[in-house]
Amino acid sequence: MSSLLRTSAALAVAGLALAGCGNSSDKTSDAAGPALTIVDGWCKSTDTMPDGFKDMTGCFGTVKNTGSADITITGGSSAAAQMVQTHETVMGADGKMQMQEAKKGFTVKAGGTFELKPGANHVMLMMLSKPLQIGDAIPVTLKTSTGEVPVSFQARAFDAANETYVPVK
Repeated sequence: MSSLLRTSAALAVAGLALAGCGNSSDKTSDAAGPALTIVDGWCKSTDTMPDGFKDMTGCFGTVKNTGSADITITGGSSAAAQMVQTHETVMGADGKMQMQEAKKGFTVKAGGTFELKPGANHVMLMMLSKPLQIGDAIPVTLKTSTGEVPVSFQARAFDAANETYVPVK
């Protein structure tokens, strides 16, 4: 019986040591920070938008992946909007450029960048909780294949890229 107790105690100590190692490696990865960042991130302010179009806006910038694996952005969340989606701009049947949700998101290659541009791929904030004024900071949490990544955009004036939104069926 005494031998059984010693073996159980040894296994318990080994288990605690291994659990401690797991926790320390988790802390190390947190300290390294996210592999995904936004460089020069901005959203179109609602200041210059016509009435009836001020409930959504696009966010742009350069997405940088400093990690060793591809990362896919599939959506997100923000206190500034009820819905955050990845959007692409495509030619509509009427010959005009139109936005639609990019159902598969955007993949940022390992060690690479991905451009979010007006009139092209972008992050869309829909059902805004309030107007976005020039200079406002807009925190967004991107949903990615590696977890959630907090980023920030700044509202800027921009009068171009006034595509229409077409929900994908």
